[in-house]
Parts: sequence; C-alpha cells; structure tokens
Amino acid sequence: MDDWEEAQKDGAAKAGAGNMMECFNTAFAAKGYSWEGTCDGTDACFNDGYKMNGGKCTGDCTGAVTEAEMDALHKSCDKKAQEKYITAGGNLADYEMNLEMGAGNAATDGMENCFDKKFQDAGYKWEGTCDGTDVCFEGGYKMNGGYCTDTCAGKFLVLYSFCVVFYIFKLGK
Repeated sequence: MDDWEEAQKDGAAKAGAGNMMECFNTAFAAKGYSWEGTCDGTDACFNDGYKMNGGKCTGDCTGAVTEAEMDALHKSCDKKAQEKYITAGGNLADYEMNLEMGAGNAATDGMENCFDKKFQDAGYKWEGTCDGTDVCFEGGYKMNGGYCTDTCAGKFLVLYSFCVVFYIFKLGK
C-alpha cells in the first residue's frame, strides 16, 4: 500500500470514529448524562464505584452514566455512523475495521490531549530542583546524573490513568 492509500485509509478510519464520537457526545449531552457521580456523601466517583480520589465507594455511585445507558448510545450512534460511512462510499466490510482503527487513533490522541491539559492546568512539571539548582525528576534522579542528596522539589502527579479510564468509557462499545 502506498502513502496515498494509507492516508485515505487512515482518514476513513478517523472519519468513522469522528462520526461515532460526535454522535455519542451530542446524545450524551442531550440526555444530561455525567461521567461523574457521588458516593459516601460527597465523594466524586465513576460509575464502576471507584472514587476519583482513590478507593472504592461503600455505597452506590449515583448520578454517573450507567453501562446500560452508554451501551444504548453506542448502538444508536453505531447505526448512524455506519449509514454515513456507506453513504460516503465506504462498504460494510471495511466499516468495523476502520471504526476500530479510528477509535484507537482517537483514543490515543484524546488521552494525550487529556493528560497534557490536566497536567498543565494543575501546574505540574516534568522536572523539579534539588541540591540548590540541579534539575531533577520524580524519584530524585538528577538530569546531569546521580541522585539528589535532598528532596527533588516539584509538583508531580500521574494523571494518565484518569485519562485512560475516561476515554475507555467514552469510546468503548
């Protein structure tokens, strides 16, 4: 397959996933669904019963979109995206493969964007300082080699797992 054919295939895949995501996001908002709920009084949680700040809810997580609600949206949007794909000249045999490929690409792009935005908004940095002015990384490793003799001061946090969970719920079927 040459570069042009590869670009066309990638474009079709992204368009299929884009149609699916646009439909899903529109329907999600129209239904008034939320990714977050509450449990144990005021703790924010996901529909799987895990608190956003860690740990499992002792009671139900209420107010978050349910698996059944997401499945219904996916089924409805899949039908609409399939119709658009075929109307645009695609064939049914390629639809599922291209949708999965596009969803994977969209999920990767979305996770990167989610992570970067959350990381920046929280004021986190990839490096800190120790031993006066030495640049260091989480764990105390100095950029110029060796380890800090004091604490590597900086604001570090890994938000990747939150972004992964969010996009799996959003793109999963």
